[in-house]
Amino acid sequence: MDDTLDAVSPATLAKLHPVSIQRPSEVEVFLERIRQQGCLLSSGINRQNDSRTATIQTIGPDSLTLLFENLQETHLPQLFLSCDLDGRRYFFAVTPIAADSRGYVHALLPQAIYQAERRDLERFSGPQTSEEIVEIRSSTGQVLSGVIEDSSYHGLGVLLRDTEGVAPEGQVTVQFTKGNRQGDHTHGVVRHSSRSTRRQGWIKIGLEVSDVPVGKAVEYERRDQILELNAMSRIQRRASLIGGLARVASARAARTLRVTTKSKETPTVIEYESAPGEPMRAVVDTWGGPRDALAVVIPPAWGRTKETLWPLAATIVETFRSARQPITVLRYDGTHRRGESFIPLEYRAPGSEYLRFTFSRAVRDIHATLEFLAASPVYRPRKVVLVTFSLAAVEGRRAVATDRTGLLAGWIPVVGMVDLQSALRTISGGIDFAYGLSRGLRFGRHELVGVVADMDRTGLDALEHKLVFLEDARRDMAEIRVPITWVHGRHDAWMDVDRVRHVMSCGDTSARRVIEVPTGHQLRTSAEAFSVFGLIATEAARMALQEKLPPRLPDLVEVDRRRDAELRRLPKKERHLREFWSSYLLGRNARFGFQLLTATSAYRLFMREQIEKLKLRPRNRVLDVGSGTGDFAVQLATEYPPLEVEIDAVDFVAEALERASARMAALQVPHLVRLRTRLLDFDPRSITAQPFAPKAYDAVLASLVISYVSDPFALLERIHSALGVGGRLVVSTLRRDADFSRLHVEGLAELRAGVARRELGDAAAESIDELARDFLNDASKILEFEEEGTFRFWDLDELRALVRRAGFVVEEAQYAFGEPPQGVLVVARRD
Repeated sequence: MDDTLDAVSPATLAKLHPVSIQRPSEVEVFLERIRQQGCLLSSGINRQNDSRTATIQTIGPDSLTLLFENLQETHLPQLFLSCDLDGRRYFFAVTPIAADSRGYVHALLPQAIYQAERRDLERFSGPQTSEEIVEIRSSTGQVLSGVIEDSSYHGLGVLLRDTEGVAPEGQVTVQFTKGNRQGDHTHGVVRHSSRSTRRQGWIKIGLEVSDVPVGKAVEYERRDQILELNAMSRIQRRASLIGGLARVASARAARTLRVTTKSKETPTVIEYESAPGEPMRAVVDTWGGPRDALAVVIPPAWGRTKETLWPLAATIVETFRSARQPITVLRYDGTHRRGESFIPLEYRAPGSEYLRFTFSRAVRDIHATLEFLAASPVYRPRKVVLVTFSLAAVEGRRAVATDRTGLLAGWIPVVGMVDLQSALRTISGGIDFAYGLSRGLRFGRHELVGVVADMDRTGLDALEHKLVFLEDARRDMAEIRVPITWVHGRHDAWMDVDRVRHVMSCGDTSARRVIEVPTGHQLRTSAEAFSVFGLIATEAARMALQEKLPPRLPDLVEVDRRRDAELRRLPKKERHLREFWSSYLLGRNARFGFQLLTATSAYRLFMREQIEKLKLRPRNRVLDVGSGTGDFAVQLATEYPPLEVEIDAVDFVAEALERASARMAALQVPHLVRLRTRLLDFDPRSITAQPFAPKAYDAVLASLVISYVSDPFALLERIHSALGVGGRLVVSTLRRDADFSRLHVEGLAELRAGVARRELGDAAAESIDELARDFLNDASKILEFEEEGTFRFWDLDELRALVRRAGFVVEEAQYAFGEPPQGVLVVARRD
């Protein structure tokens, strides 16, 4: 398959953003203003959920030079850039000509600078054959007559005479009394009002309108504890989690020493057909006999497979087993997406699986699963609860609204996306695919959080089936009659809880709840995730059985073994890790890469904390394991008093070490920090001999590297041998279910505000959105590798136990990196 991504044409951009600067001389003047004012340019998010940024370095008669951060693609036909200037948002696209390893990109001047649209859909205004008059009735009984100035898919701009006290507030009903829509009515909410710029003596109100009235406010719970447990139960559960994760760490260590124990259970894999007759594959877990039991159905989230949520299935089964209630949990792979279900042969290559994907097909996959269960002589459940994650809320809401089996007893969307339009805008760096497609524009193939999709096929199908806009979500929600519990992560930066509450208030709200819990977007294997899984299990029981079952933890060691068993039965994917790390560290087209993250205050504070815990002294010799592009050495040299330390930086990406050397050479501080670089493969097969001189170092830093080696215990043993007596180790890793969303959103805002220009140069500031989108796409690969078992994230107690097992005395162990923390840090010494 050709994996080239497609460009967005100037004509398409002009239609997306009709207000523009097009004269070449004016474009150059505007770009020069951006450069002089130090505006940070945003450029979306990448596979690692990190932001891409750029700044303008130079401007010529036909081209400009940009300095990028976290731009990792090597095949992009163009780069999308946006910035804020004079209180307005601007957007433009450039075509790259050449790039170098330092992150500089030479590109053609943009053909136009566009004023970015902020509304969901175009407003239509201008000369009309007849004036449209509406009657607006407020909740207080106030009735006003107005003239429609402009309108959109779910918005009206209405002119009212500027009489004191005339402007309505809150919810209103709108009756069309004159014009093409005479006799129609709709529901609205007043969002803003201002004096009209077109008619003196009038005011303009902005109405958000919908065919669906907003009902009674849905029940909303903002929890500081995920589960409603008394103090004693909470302590006992916490102790069980800590003990279970410690046993998992021991079991993992035993497996690395080839002392393996097989899972007690093997996955039960079943097959059935989708609505078009295409084969689907699922894993089923049961207890107590599947016939006439409650069934929980879990569709795949975007880019994920059925194996991802085995810990959820295990938690549900254990909760029901402990209550002696029969249960069936079915996790399936959707068709035309990653996994074992049907994909045409020509789209099975990694990265191409979603090129035939559509959301309407995903809806049919849910329906096919429900129909299979209803007709199955083996399972035939009494009731079914649907559980969806992330973007799967889009197909989930439609499937629930149109279910004809009568089996559904409830729906539990977890960290869900309310509508497709806002979700795509967030993860693409600002491109409104939905709006463009609705206006007849075409986009081709684009990468969304590590998944390449045909935006025309996927988007046009979603438009045809009304699965895109907030209004579509409202209509679906108004049709749903079964209970809904929406679990929202407080630290999930991809979705606003107010948007969730709004759409949940459409329709009958008597059996609906929004529960906000203190988590991020990622929920797989962390302690927080198991608590959320317990919440899901208890909500499923409440919906289907009208019983309150206490949540139970499964055997975490068995969960870990079974996860490995599920992954081993799948074909082994060929992974080119050196190529991946080169792209991640250096950036696509060798532009910025990891330096985009390291420029943010969250990372700098994290590195500062690690440096201080090393307690370095003058003339210490330090080993930096997994040194990347030299961030430790650079920060030590620029932020701390002279120590004359010697740093041996080791990594297995040669180009990263070259960039580290170049960055240190540019600082011209050889008398403060002497840096020596060394290429080293961390695979145990390559380091069976001691790679470091015994007792040669006073301190060792292993920052965010231990998760990515195949045998972390072996590496820690070799580090132990390399330290002198009393030598200190600082080791850190991303925690289980590390969530990049908040780091991305807050870091991107920081970079846009001038940090990128100050820390990385003009080129990074100028294309920040595109850089960020690329880095997010690459970061998502880390999560994908973790899910398939290539990488392992560690929780606090697990990492502490591993460090102790390698012979160290642990002095400190804490969470770190961001707020809330996304990493864990252990400080130890060699006695």
